[in-house]
Amino acid sequence: MGLGFLIHGAIRGQGLLRRKPTHAELCHRLQEAIFQAVPDPLQHRLLRFQAVAEGLDVTFHPAAEPVEFRLDEGEGLTASAKTSTVGPGYHAMLVELMETIGPAAGIDWNWSDQGDGEGDETGYRESRDFGALQAEMLTWLKGLGKVLLQEEGNFALSMPLHYGLVTEQFAYSPLGFWEREWFEALAIAEGERAESLAATFFPWWNHPADAAYWRDCGLVLAWIDLPWTPPLDEAEQRLYELTVDCFFRARKLDPDIGLPMTEIEEIRELLVEENEPLPPRPEGIGFRRGLRRFLFGDGWSLELPGHFRERRDKDDDLFVDGIRVVRCTSLAINSAGPDGKSAHDYVREMELDTKGQSHCDAFQEGALLGWGNEARSDRGDYWTFQACIGKDRDNPQPICFLTFSYDVPARDRNWAVQAFKSVQHQAD
Repeated sequence: MGLGFLIHGAIRGQGLLRRKPTHAELCHRLQEAIFQAVPDPLQHRLLRFQAVAEGLDVTFHPAAEPVEFRLDEGEGLTASAKTSTVGPGYHAMLVELMETIGPAAGIDWNWSDQGDGEGDETGYRESRDFGALQAEMLTWLKGLGKVLLQEEGNFALSMPLHYGLVTEQFAYSPLGFWEREWFEALAIAEGERAESLAATFFPWWNHPADAAYWRDCGLVLAWIDLPWTPPLDEAEQRLYELTVDCFFRARKLDPDIGLPMTEIEEIRELLVEENEPLPPRPEGIGFRRGLRRFLFGDGWSLELPGHFRERRDKDDDLFVDGIRVVRCTSLAINSAGPDGKSAHDYVREMELDTKGQSHCDAFQEGALLGWGNEARSDRGDYWTFQACIGKDRDNPQPICFLTFSYDVPARDRNWAVQAFKSVQHQAD
């Protein structure tokens, strides 16, 4: 559900024999053409390129899904984008950019509406009526609100897939939390009042990019991406710096624009090298200050503080925050095998081996059975809470093993037990 465009392009050959570019050459052409079409160095820092087997994904805005460039079977190219996640300014920018990069990359775009959602769904490419484009986005937002108001709430709107924020709020989007009353007000609003509400929801309402655009770029990064703890690597350092630079670009364009100065000062403090990697303060802008449900393995998930970072170590999923580590391993048990053991049998074996040791814990929820116990590491310089959780249903039966590592049991033991008991598998 959303607005955007889907267009087809014919790839021009080059040279005397009109040779078509290879996949790698086409991706390079597109990337170079986009850099030329987006000359602002700060905009360059927002760009993300990801080569995929069928083409290239390009992200232009921190709230946007990637624009997908895909080679088709007829040796042509398709370009598709969902723009209602960001707003009318984003849609207008992309239409103009596609027209600019086409000649530079040797692509002849066909914008005609061929049915089934092809072409520009908003009609902006043909009309160039930006006011009408804003009205189209407002109509879409009102329709979305009407659907949401029929339900109880807890909606993730225009958020990254599997973001997993744990919240009781009615809705959340890249610019923060939204109460039911906000959508009720939008439903009855008309004219300038409705446009004013829409401008607070969409991260890119005007065109071209203005101070509000840069402020909202910073806010999206602050709400979705920043962990609000000291950076663990150079990439996180650059992310914090980019956020602040977006805010300061907004202030440069409009000295009177309101900015989140408390959070800007917090970022400056986090970038001081001697800062300890402590959890973030709970109040303020930033979804990652709260709990999120992280996915791991094949259908498993657990709740952890949102500032944890996701890593991969061979076949294991890791979650780290600078002072604690969670290692997750999962597999499937064939209960019809020679030993006839079920996933629950493995959990009970662990319970028999460790029962009576200090700080053991168990839980059972539906088909899930879990057991865990705390122990010192082999070197004796840190502690672990090791857990096994099995699902005794169907065959093969899923099972996972978790290791929570920490230095201070008095501080972190309860956290590890709570995270262990939050584990779910798919629909359970």
